[in-house]
Amino acid sequence: MFGVFAFEYKNILIFIVLVIYFGDSPLKAVRTAEPSASTATLDPQALQVFATAAELFSVLSTPIRLQVLHALCDGERSVSQMLETIDCSQPNLSQHLNVLYRSGVLAKRKEGTQVLYRVQSERALAICRSVCTQVAIELDDPEQIEQPERLVVH
Repeated sequence: MFGVFAFEYKNILIFIVLVIYFGDSPLKAVRTAEPSASTATLDPQALQVFATAAELFSVLSTPIRLQVLHALCDGERSVSQMLETIDCSQPNLSQHLNVLYRSGVLAKRKEGTQVLYRVQSERALAICRSVCTQVAIELDDPEQIEQPERLVVH
């Protein structure tokens, strides 16, 4: 019983994340896809939604990239400004910034000799805030959420 509830809880969170990022229309295929009698296949549009969501999760899958988004929440920053709060080397940070830029999560512009980065995808930022807030709540007070419902496994 609890295992099914935890599974449903996580699916709801994933569904919310997908709606935040993609809007409602691509998910209509996911919600209306009916399994055939012989095999449980999804509509090609639903498969594309899941593949794209997996790509986004992959882009956001490193702590440094989440730190970058946190650093850029309040506006544009240069690489040197971000290095003041993110503990990594400049080449390493530049690699992560490049991944976020190529994926469309960040935008950049050049000002003199500096490159300034900003969040381009507010939806990706909303996903990060949602998940990080939930994780912070669970880490701060593990007893607040029952074990089967937790995102963080201890």
